[in-house]
Amino acid sequence: MALKQQPYGHLPDGRKTDLYILTNVNDVEVSATNYGGIITSIKTPDQNGVFKNIVLGLGSFREYLKNDPYLGALVGRVSNRISNARFDLDNKTYKLAKNEGENHLHGGLVGFEKILWEVEVVDDQSISLSYVSPDGEEGYPGNLHVSVTYTLDNDNKLTLDFGAMTDQATPISFTSHGYFNLTGDPSKNIHDHQLKLNADSYTPTDQELIPTGAVDSVEDTPLDFREFKSIGKDIGQTKLGFDNNFVLNKSEGELALAAEVEEPQSGRRMNVYTSMPCIQLYTGNYLDNSLQSPEGIPFRKHCAFCLEPQHYPDAPNRPEFPSGILRPGKNYRAKIVYEFL
Repeated sequence: MALKQQPYGHLPDGRKTDLYILTNVNDVEVSATNYGGIITSIKTPDQNGVFKNIVLGLGSFREYLKNDPYLGALVGRVSNRISNARFDLDNKTYKLAKNEGENHLHGGLVGFEKILWEVEVVDDQSISLSYVSPDGEEGYPGNLHVSVTYTLDNDNKLTLDFGAMTDQATPISFTSHGYFNLTGDPSKNIHDHQLKLNADSYTPTDQELIPTGAVDSVEDTPLDFREFKSIGKDIGQTKLGFDNNFVLNKSEGELALAAEVEEPQSGRRMNVYTSMPCIQLYTGNYLDNSLQSPEGIPFRKHCAFCLEPQHYPDAPNRPEFPSGILRPGKNYRAKIVYEFL
């Protein structure tokens, strides 16, 4: 059980970044940097006790500076998409940065994934990141104070504990964008991973992946993961792969089991718990071999999956959905827990 800190690289303006390595009594190891809150590595054992990294990570800090797919990063102020890069709030229209066609994705051109966060070492098993997102950043209103604490405990649970306060009403929906492959080998696709989601419904989208406002049943669709099913079983019925938001079967704010994943070859398993109302399943549909692992393995389509707990996508423009607005005087709290088995 220990925490190591080591220099990681420098931003173009000269500011330095560090890498923080958390380990527990079982030798599970999580590495994260204060640039973007990026989780660069999670090393867990397979059924034979062989440790491998089960998330996609890059070989150097310099490569993360051009990290387009948000590998392992914190996402905010609002994860997923906001249609037409605008929303109305309290009788005022806010125009956001456009970074996916006419839409706003994952916080904009310079979201939380490109921020150098302040770091406080809490103890041997925890670090806390903080950032003040200024009023008007990427078009959002209010000075938003954000914190995220990473804790690796001796039960092999990695917890991300989010907190936020604002001086103006603003939408928020934070997430962590880890790309997982439980084989520990990104040259293999994730089609044989067995997935179960605690979700009876999902939010349908249009061609630009913007929610229509409906909430439909997963029954008789490729999105039915209510029982364990291989990710590859119905992926051929999708356009590129899965990139869908599921509405979890739980009460608002309740920390509950959202997803279970098993990888038959390695025997590795992972559970995801969250207090957030939704989770996005994404199967690396746009990975195109342009990025590679430290060992030189190219990251190709479907070599990893993401399970991103979040608020309802495009909620500021969808009165049918819970609003996701944080107002002054309110303390926002949310959790994501990854359990490695």
